[in-house]
Amino acid sequence: MTSTGGSRARRVAKLAAMAAAALAFASPVAGQSPQPHPDIVVERWSTPSTAPAGGTITVVVHVANTGQSASAPFTNELRLDRTGAGTALTRPARWETPALQPGQVLRAEVTLPMALPEPPGEYVLRVLADVDRAVAEENEHNNLAERRMIVTAPPALTPSPGH
Repeated sequence: MTSTGGSRARRVAKLAAMAAAALAFASPVAGQSPQPHPDIVVERWSTPSTAPAGGTITVVVHVANTGQSASAPFTNELRLDRTGAGTALTRPARWETPALQPGQVLRAEVTLPMALPEPPGEYVLRVLADVDRAVAEENEHNNLAERRMIVTAPPALTPSPGH
């Protein structure tokens, strides 16, 4: 075997040993199951499909722990984004959720001002549960719910009688 082949074989052996050690560290001890974790999700939510620019909307959000253990307290966020973008157009509404037991659902009513720097059109309303990732979860990728929303022009001002 040449020195290049021997060097490569040593590197492969070293990588295999590192992978085995990492797998052993991440795997439960024989006969034990892995530690259960909470799993925070937006279980359901309701919102209007349209809203006038310059107004406010109220969204009802149900956040649940579908995991196998209690969560720590966490923060959620409601935001309005451009379609396909991840930049909030309005100041996000944030609210705290206390620790949730497995299977527990918490209902929140959240108000979001629709003061937009953009013209009326189609936008995306997003709810992000555990937005700051304060809770180590079974699945960190199921914390987002989104819907399309049409933002309309603000209502025209009508003059009051006598003016």
